[in-house]
Amino acid sequence: MKVQSKGEKYLLYTVLTLLSLALLVFFVWILVKLALTTDWNQSWFSRADYTGNMGDFLSGTVGVLLSFISTLLVVITLWEQRKQFKMAQEEQRQNRFEMTYYNLLAMLGKTRDSVNSILDKQSKVKDLIDYYTLFRSYYQDKNRKIEINEANTDAEIDNKREEMASIYEEFVGDNSCKISYYYRYIYHTLMFVINEYESDIDAVKKISKYLNILQSQLSDEEMTLLFYSSFSKHAQDKDGRLSFFKTLDKYQFFENLNREMLLEASHYKFYPHTKYKFLNRDELKKVKVF
Repeated sequence: MKVQSKGEKYLLYTVLTLLSLALLVFFVWILVKLALTTDWNQSWFSRADYTGNMGDFLSGTVGVLLSFISTLLVVITLWEQRKQFKMAQEEQRQNRFEMTYYNLLAMLGKTRDSVNSILDKQSKVKDLIDYYTLFRSYYQDKNRKIEINEANTDAEIDNKREEMASIYEEFVGDNSCKISYYYRYIYHTLMFVINEYESDIDAVKKISKYLNILQSQLSDEEMTLLFYSSFSKHAQDKDGRLSFFKTLDKYQFFENLNREMLLEASHYKFYPHTKYKFLNRDELKKVKVF
């Protein structure tokens, strides 16, 4: 939530207050000017039957002016109170969200420990880092080098992505390394953030802030495994769509990915809308707008 400075917070209130005072001073000045420039002995004001009317006029005019100023200040006060109430509500919302979100991140560590324990007991690896190393070796041993060059069309890149997904799926099947539930947990943590802020005016800024915190909880090996897993069948939703893959691409989840961890340097093109930090200016120009 944006924290307003004292000047921003009370700027309108101050301007309207000064405007009201200026109007009051202006009317008083007119009355004083009128009083100083009028020859009371020769004017109709000197007549007894008009003096009462003059008093009524002055008191009525000043009364209406003061009533207007009072009403204006009441409106300003109510507007400011409403604004403060909204800010308090937003702060409470953010506090509730952050409490739940950081609890989810705490559980992420426990989920990772559970995955590592299962891998150690049921597969050839002891943890997710070994899992990544084994996957890299598996890809190299397959002798199915999948590279993307500048001449490849979008359709060809999609085909290569599907081919890469097949290799990942074969790897999981051959080595009994089923860790999809760990990445499902990451997906639901990510969606918790998106669902909370996607309708806000500054949605991208807020979502990026919390997703960066989530990224920081993952090692390079975990990030790279997620990179390849998210477009495989293990990341499909109940309708068979790659919602996770599209969400990761849309919100630049892999922008800080270590390029050296990829199985091929050109694989970054599997996520066509992501502006990786390692891209040069020419490469950034080719990134598609979502």
